[in-house]
Amino acid sequence: MSTVAVLGLGAMGKGMAARLADWLRSHDSEFPQEVLVWNRTAATAAQFAAETPGVTALDCFEHVRDARVVVAMLSNDAAAEEVLGSYLATLGDPNSRSAQPTPVYVNSATILPATVKRLATAAKAADVHFVNMPVFGRPDAAASGSLVAVFAGPAAAREVLAPLLPAIAGRGVWDLGEDPAKSAALKLIGNFFIVSSIEVASQCLTLAAKNGVEDADVLRMLQTFHSSPIPTGYAQRMSEGDYSTEAGFAVDLALKDVGHMRSLAAASACPLPLADLAYNHLLQAKASHGGQLDWGAIHLAVRQSAGLPSNNKDKLD
Repeated sequence: MSTVAVLGLGAMGKGMAARLADWLRSHDSEFPQEVLVWNRTAATAAQFAAETPGVTALDCFEHVRDARVVVAMLSNDAAAEEVLGSYLATLGDPNSRSAQPTPVYVNSATILPATVKRLATAAKAADVHFVNMPVFGRPDAAASGSLVAVFAGPAAAREVLAPLLPAIAGRGVWDLGEDPAKSAALKLIGNFFIVSSIEVASQCLTLAAKNGVEDADVLRMLQTFHSSPIPTGYAQRMSEGDYSTEAGFAVDLALKDVGHMRSLAAASACPLPLADLAYNHLLQAKASHGGQLDWGAIHLAVRQSAGLPSNNKDKLD
């Protein structure tokens, strides 16, 4: 029972599973050189396994119980709760597996701290170690193993998980201790910074466009003022009209995350006016362009509000 399983094969889950499989095949560890994968759409898992060395698709969800470490990268809170519930049901009575190592269940979805607390409580009642480990990075970072992992949970579980983290978290691992809800809160705080950076960069580019200032000059200014590649990278893509989600984060998912930020802010009596502004611009972008563009589509909404035409390169004549 030392296998690793990945549940959920969206762009992030695929990248993480492929990296884990590649790393296990090239490093000595207690884990077999195989990663099990499951997806709600079985054909997606089967195709991914056929294309990815070291990956085996599970044709039956119940076989997830054979894994020592289960990493779930799902789209929202409801899916996270549903899949954990299904997983715990496959394990049966904790007393019947007393001779086996305690399984470790890792949630990597961006969800509310309150949801994480419910997941942790359910896992503990079933004698399963629960670790919350959201990650920072786009799908291309997942595929290259250059994510930042923010994890929290029981010390014994973090110790089991630690040898696997170099496979996916090449940019850093932040250990937040025992309370898994803290890592959920920090992920939302980090995403708040990112979406606020997108909002500010978009407004800079739009004001520049209204005053005849070239995008290249705005980008040079932002790169001078800010060393982080996050705001400058998004500004670059927005200036080029690149709103592809091939290596990005869709508006629909961004609305979920920013909604969570606002919920956390309300529960904490902490106003976040930039989050409110970004949420409304995301809604405007979705209304005009659909929910599948990258969340940099905030820029399309800001341009529209300023009376400027869309610069979406995929929709230009």
